Amino acid sequence: MNVSHQGLGLKVPMARNALEYTRLVAEFDRSALVAYWPLTDWSGNSDLGPSGYTLTPTGITYSASPFGNVSTYDGSTSRFAIPEALEGTMNFNLGTLMCWWFHPAATWGDATLRVVVHIGEDLNNRILLSKGATANNIQALRITATDSSAPSTNTTAAALGGTLNCSILTWTTADLTGTGYTNGVVHSAVLTGNAAYVGGIKTYRAIGMLTHNGTSNPWSGQLAHCAIWNRQFSAAEMAALYAMGLS
Repeated sequence: MNVSHQGLGLKVPMARNALEYTRLVAEFDRSALVAYWPLTDWSGNSDLGPSGYTLTPTGITYSASPFGNVSTYDGSTSRFAIPEALEGTMNFNLGTLMCWWFHPAATWGDATLRVVVHIGEDLNNRILLSKGATANNIQALRITATDSSAPSTNTTAAALGGTLNCSILTWTTADLTGTGYTNGVVHSAVLTGNAAYVGGIKTYRAIGMLTHNGTSNPWSGQLAHCAIWNRQFSAAEMAALYAMGLS
C-alpha cells in the first residue's frame, strides 16, 4: 500500500501502524534504552524511554507521513532541545543512535549541511546525524579530540531525497570503530580511531538544529522515532529496526 507524503503527491511504502512501531522500538532492548522520542503529534515532546527526558520545542509543527503526523521542520528555526540531564545516563563510548527522516527532493541535492540530531560537549566531543555538505548525502559522525580527522560514515544517493528513510549510527571504543546504516544498508565508510569521549552534551543537544539555542544548519522536512541506546548494535539489529518500520 502507498500513501501520499506531506501532501506533495510523493508515493512511499506505507509504514507499520504507528503505534505498533512505537511499541516495538520502546521495547527493543529496553535495558539499554536511554531515550526514545517518537516525535509524533500524539507523543509531542515526550520521551518513552525509562528516564523521561522531555524535549523543549521551538517552531515545531506536525504533518502527515507513513507514521501518521510527525514533527515537521521549516528549514529555519524549528527544533527540539534535548535536556542536558541526558548526559547522566548516556554512554558516549558505547551506543547507538537512530532517527527516521524525510528531506524534500528539491533541495536534497544542494550542498547545505542540515542537522538531524546533534549531541556533544564541544567541537571535539560530539555525535552527529545530518544531511552532509555535499549533494545527496546523509552522514553519521562521532568525533573525539584525538580522532577529529576521522572520516564520517556516509552514503550518497539521489534517491533518498523525497522519501522516508531510517539512519542509524552505532559505535564503541572497545575496537575503536563506528558504523552507519541507512535503510538497513551499511554506509560507505567505517569510523576508525574512536577514542574516549570527554564530557557530556553541554554545547550540542538538539534535534533538527546544530544547537538547542541557535538557528544554524536547520533541518528541512520531517523527523520521527529518534532513539538512543547504551549498546553497539549488530548489522542484523539495525536492519531489523528499519524493517519493523515497514508494513
